[in-house]
Amino acid sequence: MRKMLLKGLMVVAAMLVCLSASAIDKVVKSTGLDNEVTSLEELKSKKVILQNADGKMLYIPGVGGETSWDFKMTDLVNGLTSNNGAFLSAIDYDGHLIFQVFNLNGDERATPGWAGGKAYLNTQPAGVNDVIFGLAGMNDQHGQDGPNLAVWDVEYVEGQGFSFHNVGRDIYLGYDATDARPSTSVVYWKAYTAYHAGYVQTEVEAAYEQTIAAARTTETIKALEAAKAAFDSSADLNAFGDAVNAAIDAVNACQAVNAEYANLDEAGAAVAKDVLAKYENKEYENIAQLRAAYILAAKAQTTAGA
Repeated sequence: MRKMLLKGLMVVAAMLVCLSASAIDKVVKSTGLDNEVTSLEELKSKKVILQNADGKMLYIPGVGGETSWDFKMTDLVNGLTSNNGAFLSAIDYDGHLIFQVFNLNGDERATPGWAGGKAYLNTQPAGVNDVIFGLAGMNDQHGQDGPNLAVWDVEYVEGQGFSFHNVGRDIYLGYDATDARPSTSVVYWKAYTAYHAGYVQTEVEAAYEQTIAAARTTETIKALEAAKAAFDSSADLNAFGDAVNAAIDAVNACQAVNAEYANLDEAGAAVAKDVLAKYENKEYENIAQLRAAYILAAKAQTTAGA
């Protein structure tokens, strides 16, 4: 009897060892800016998005209507679309810099006022509103209705970012809670060359590798393989991430079922050991088949009240 008891305990111990792997964390969608620029030389060679000290980014709303003239502030890239002006590209201009505006999709930005004109970061006064504009200008006008209103001196301070001083108005590129507004004191901006909104590809790919290695039901494995093939073909990261998360739910659910039936009595554990072996050998199609097999193991118990 003692030998049989020890054998049963060994079976249960073996099952618990197999179940020691922790649950897989799902991939989380996030929004942020990437690849910070940390020198004036690099700023002059890259298209950048500017972010202020409060974590808000500079952008122009979509084309059409009065609001597409002036820059606004928003929480990173939440809700932005491809026709929002957000990238700035520095251009040397008589010893200073001007900044052309590009939409998120890479298109040159133009505003309705000057059809076909290119938009530039501009500090044209606007009375009480006095916001920073992305005015478009024909030829070499750069959206300026006065001298040097689109011309900037830029400095970089380690750990703080860039300051943009407007030559024509002796003010700095500033901001408040909603609009980008001129500032009489130095205001610093961080600059980034890229952004992400949603899944991060490296995180989804890492989760895929972890999940495909942990998956044991054939239904989940096939779904993962199909999702990976679709991503390789279409580059639809959102669909790929959703599929990986669905597979993670399936894998974690199977692990939970294994744990649920890990403490049967000696008779039940003997059957459950075979169930777990078949699961590890990828012999079950889905969690429903796995649970059905474990129910038979539970019914095989001989201990009263088990």
